[in-house]
Amino acid sequence: MLNVTKKVAERESFIASVIHLHLPQRQKIYDFTYNYEITNSDFTLAKPSLRPSWQGLYYPLSNEVWLCILFVLLLTPFLATLVICNRESEGDVKTMSLKLIGSLLGQSMASGRGESAGSRVFVASWLVFAFVVGTAYRGNLTAALTLPKYPPRVETVAQLAETVDRLLTPSYGKDVRDFLTQSESKIFQVFGSKLELVPDILSGLKQASNRISYIETDRFVRLAIVEHFTLADGSNSLYVGREKFLTSIAGLPVPHDAPYKPQIDRFLMMVIEVSCREPFKWHLGQQAGLYEKWSEDMLSDARRDAQRKQLEQLEQLKRRSKTAAEETEATEGNAKALSVTHMQGPLLLLLLGLMAAGLAFLAEVLAGKA
Repeated sequence: MLNVTKKVAERESFIASVIHLHLPQRQKIYDFTYNYEITNSDFTLAKPSLRPSWQGLYYPLSNEVWLCILFVLLLTPFLATLVICNRESEGDVKTMSLKLIGSLLGQSMASGRGESAGSRVFVASWLVFAFVVGTAYRGNLTAALTLPKYPPRVETVAQLAETVDRLLTPSYGKDVRDFLTQSESKIFQVFGSKLELVPDILSGLKQASNRISYIETDRFVRLAIVEHFTLADGSNSLYVGREKFLTSIAGLPVPHDAPYKPQIDRFLMMVIEVSCREPFKWHLGQQAGLYEKWSEDMLSDARRDAQRKQLEQLEQLKRRSKTAAEETEATEGNAKALSVTHMQGPLLLLLLGLMAAGLAFLAEVLAGKA
């Protein structure tokens, strides 16, 4: 593409048949035909994956709920002491403590005899609290384990500037890098310092990750993702950010003062069939030309081909492993076994509990020998 525009600038070529963004740096070298499209440049990143997290047991409840539960747990021993203080019985204290802790953990308890009316009312109110909190926590914990919380995606340009370490764009994006570097916007200047050139779109998309983003025209990048990065189940490992990275008018490069430019502009306007002479209004839905129809047909064909390839891959997988396919159909293809990623929190808690129990047992043995 650089060689094509170089020939246009040197007047060896009448026109470049590839669309270019209308940038000030390019305007100095060559002219543009009628800007028949407003082109959006999208940024592409890898979809965030689920990372192991020991806070898995903490996610089911919000910070405010945990603080309220902590406040109740700190207040309960004092209230329990006031309820049973008139009995002055060590057995009552132990029984009450076991009931409080056991009911909170969902354990059954035996009903004691000779309990005062105050202690019965206190235990009954505590049972209601433990039932509500325990049921809500267990339900939310099940949901958090089966449907874990994925890291948030980078969707805006501001988030992109704070998150990524590198930006990639094809070799013909050198003018875009110069434009970003010379921009008065601080965010664009940051992007210009991080922007690197890659040979082609596929090499750039292959390097895309959570910290590396690929910048390309929206139609090109969406088509490449559909054709080359679609998985067998119909999903893909890349996504396009919601906010546009750069928006600019675009046209075909021609030499400065080309005498045939007005005629080419007229033909382009005929193809696009603009229904309004006012600039920039055709992209608001006031045009129904051939250009958009061709673009939609191209994307539709690509999606159809990708779906056909997916079906072929699924058929091959079914033929290679019939047993696995039958098991998948029996579970409706949606059930997934929980991994260490999901269960890291409970496993870590169990390990800490076993260590604490071992230390307590060792302390009791040493104390018994002393």
